[in-house]
Amino acid sequence: ELKTQRKFNNSENDGVSIMVSNSNNSSSANYFRYEYEETYKVIPPDYNPFDWDQVDYDFFCEDDDGWEVTVAVRDEPANICFASNKSNHLILASTSNLTTNDLGDYEIRFVSNKNYAISHRYSILVKQYHHDINAAAFFNSLEDFSSSESIFSNVQTGMLKSNVSAKNSKDAIVFGYFELSSYSEKRIFFNYEDFYPNEPSPPYIISCDVIREPALYPDGFHSTVIDGKVIVDRGSNSPLIEGIIAGQIGYIGENENFFEPDANGELSRAPFIVKPLGCVDCRTFGSNKTPNFWIE
Repeated sequence: ELKTQRKFNNSENDGVSIMVSNSNNSSSANYFRYEYEETYKVIPPDYNPFDWDQVDYDFFCEDDDGWEVTVAVRDEPANICFASNKSNHLILASTSNLTTNDLGDYEIRFVSNKNYAISHRYSILVKQYHHDINAAAFFNSLEDFSSSESIFSNVQTGMLKSNVSAKNSKDAIVFGYFELSSYSEKRIFFNYEDFYPNEPSPPYIISCDVIREPALYPDGFHSTVIDGKVIVDRGSNSPLIEGIIAGQIGYIGENENFFEPDANGELSRAPFIVKPLGCVDCRTFGSNKTPNFWIE
């Protein structure tokens, strides 16, 4: 059974605790290992139905349009995506120190209320492996040896003992553990409003406050007419085109001040206003394909 509860963790951080409980009739202690995969919605705050279209470095102006950047209607949606993360550490539990062999409200994952993952709709799939005592000893030793405390305390004095060996070599070092384990899994969903009604959502994955105006033509840009053709200085690069090619900026709108003089009489060389791509296009952080398991 999976259960969710709003709580404060040991660091006094507010968030949602995801806990597992199980029961069985065995008379001996039980040992478990857990993995999870979380999936959540990503909705960019500055989504725009238009996207970059023609992005062209034409140094020799062969098509008579010079350096060109245009926009067009998007060819696929980028306003709602789904991102996923998998657990990357050992999550172990046992009933050896409990009065019963039932495991109750064991925390698998704590998600802070400042974590964007729960801003909209969140799902987590928890996988449970039921170990014997030998497998439990291996994974507990592995956890001890790989913890940050062990790195500085020199706990590991040799190879971690496992039940796998090299068949054709006595000297080969083999690391691993083979086992047969019972397995079960369960998925749950929840919305941010389920725990934080009428409260502000967590901040977006990246900051989207700054609006930029990258120039199409850089400082020091110049061109030369040779045999009736405009030749652009190859030593110059366009901040706008470079940002688009690098996948760093997304289209927000037209710059109304393009080629208008500022207070110093300098002409604006920025045809568009932009923001970081992830603020406009959710595909920066996930897939725009709805997972088969997803339920609204």
